[in-house]
Amino acid sequence: MTAAVVAAIAAVAGGGEESAGGVLPELDVRQSAVAEDAGVTIAARRAHFSGTATLLELEARLEGTETAARLAIEPTGISWSGGPLPDGYGWWSAPAGSPGILRLTPPVLGQEASLEIRRITVFSAEASTPEVRNGTWKLALDLPADLPKRVRTEYLRGASVTDGGVTVTLEGAVRSTSETLVTVRITSAGPVSHVGEPTMVVDGKVLYGALAAAREEGTLLTYAFPPTPFGSRVEVRFGPFEAHGTAEPASGSVTIDLGAVLRRANVTAPLSPRETIPIPPTDVLRRDGRDLTPRWVGFSWGMTENSGSGGPTRTHYKYLVLAFEGILEDPVGPRAEWTAVTATGKPIPAGGWGTGYSKDATGTVCCPRTEITLTYDDFNDLLGPVTIIYRGAAAPVIRGDWRLKLEP
Repeated sequence: MTAAVVAAIAAVAGGGEESAGGVLPELDVRQSAVAEDAGVTIAARRAHFSGTATLLELEARLEGTETAARLAIEPTGISWSGGPLPDGYGWWSAPAGSPGILRLTPPVLGQEASLEIRRITVFSAEASTPEVRNGTWKLALDLPADLPKRVRTEYLRGASVTDGGVTVTLEGAVRSTSETLVTVRITSAGPVSHVGEPTMVVDGKVLYGALAAAREEGTLLTYAFPPTPFGSRVEVRFGPFEAHGTAEPASGSVTIDLGAVLRRANVTAPLSPRETIPIPPTDVLRRDGRDLTPRWVGFSWGMTENSGSGGPTRTHYKYLVLAFEGILEDPVGPRAEWTAVTATGKPIPAGGWGTGYSKDATGTVCCPRTEITLTYDDFNDLLGPVTIIYRGAAAPVIRGDWRLKLEP
């Protein structure tokens, strides 16, 4: 068992009724260090120290400007007394004047904890490109007297479980005062991916994990759960999984009267990205080939930045988002093939696609969907029938029982 693997992985925020993986513990150690250079003042406010991470709240301010901006720090721009930073550590971003959390490795017992920042990037709404400021910001952290107790860890043991042709093997698990990290390897005859987040049961309580890292082409996964009592046994439940590249490719098309959908909802301009409009069956005018069942339509936007002889330029894009039932993918390429055309023959280029799931009242993963984005120029082009053409294959869902029992 490679327990060290999980000790060096970052946790990210997750979801669930109970505390989710990556939810911050109390930042209960006040900090006082402040450093100033290159027109930026960085202050350490609070921290939490554990055996798997140092969580440091930083606040950065810009001098001599009222411009709204966001500042960011990358792992390559810092040095930490705790040693080199593995993947997932050392990232920080926050609006100017607002706190943000920097995740570092645990401090070394018996040594001072010091952070040196050498580079910070400023993203301003008024600037066409980010501004990189180089300097030296040194922060000496205040360590609590009970640090040895705080950095306690406990490694957990387990085996593997197989169902439906998919095997989940424990590669390492460690608990600290701030989180419980679990790393598993997923093996099967063909490529698969985990759907949703796993759950952990301890003393009858269900905790939800968040994906912290995916390595080795998605076969080595690390999940972060809330802290669990030292000495306790836990059960981690995985699944379901998606099987990729197993279905035969097929083509299909569907014509949707988008104009009718939008008029019925009294929509005369693009909605905000979080709003969606249901597509009733009566507004599906025609289907050919593979069954494509639209569920809802929405809007979004995007931007790209390009370098040129006259300097960088930004290009803004307007997206139409359509959701279809089922997981649709291309078994021989990195993405499915989507095209769309209006009733007048004007093409609407595909801008990308993704997949998602919902949960029913019992918490069971259900209702798979595929979301595609189409790039449009004129909203008026959407006020009539639009035909979407697809080539790819469905990704079936593998359900089973993958429960790993872990103990110290």
